[in-house]
Amino acid sequence: MTAVIAQTLVLQVVVAALILGFGVLARRIAPTPGVSPRTTAWFMAGVTFTLDGGLAVVHATAAVAAMVIGPHSSFYAWFVRLLPAGNDARSLLVFGFAVGLGWMLLLGRPAPSARAIIAAACLLMLVGFAVGLAEPPVLQRGGGAHLTVTSLFGAITAVLLFAGLYRGMIRESVDWLLWTSLALYATQEAISSNIQTVLAWAGFGGGWAPPVRTIMLAGLVAACVMLACAIRRLSIARAGGDAPGLLERIRG
Repeated sequence: MTAVIAQTLVLQVVVAALILGFGVLARRIAPTPGVSPRTTAWFMAGVTFTLDGGLAVVHATAAVAAMVIGPHSSFYAWFVRLLPAGNDARSLLVFGFAVGLGWMLLLGRPAPSARAIIAAACLLMLVGFAVGLAEPPVLQRGGGAHLTVTSLFGAITAVLLFAGLYRGMIRESVDWLLWTSLALYATQEAISSNIQTVLAWAGFGGGWAPPVRTIMLAGLVAACVMLACAIRRLSIARAGGDAPGLLERIRG
């Protein structure tokens, strides 16, 4: 295992753990959807990123184990075979979150119940996992086609999140801490989508492409700030307060 691969694997585990931490704290901030869009948005984020982060931790840990055991082992082959399924499950889950946020913030529709949100998140993960299983193994095609799919999902998710956050900012229906968290996540998704597109088009064909660690570093910055925002919001909630919206915050 080279130093570059080791660093990438470590970054992957750390980012996954931070995202999981954000999701767990978000669930503590909003144990139920409540009646306010702000509370519901935190609840939806909590459900989404707890599942996303949990699956990412399993994925990252399995990646480390696969590299340590070696590429000629059956575990490595098993990991590579399930790689598209795990990625598609997470991609579809976060895409569904972006759609749900848009449903509530863009269209102004009432939020679904807690059971509906949790059931939808689990269903999206199962569908994504099934779709990933139907894909050919990554090593059969160099990974380009799979990266194209994940890049497309990432781009659409980022656009939906930015649109929902803009509307949420105007309506003050998202507090500034969640707004900052999701805006950074959407930015990271946009960066990752562009890098994955370059990798799919050029990187696997011998052309220049940015290192995969760039995606991990962007994710690390976003995840650190997201976790910090969640910690701050939880302290405000425990004190019985409510964080202002972004425009309220700017106006002071």
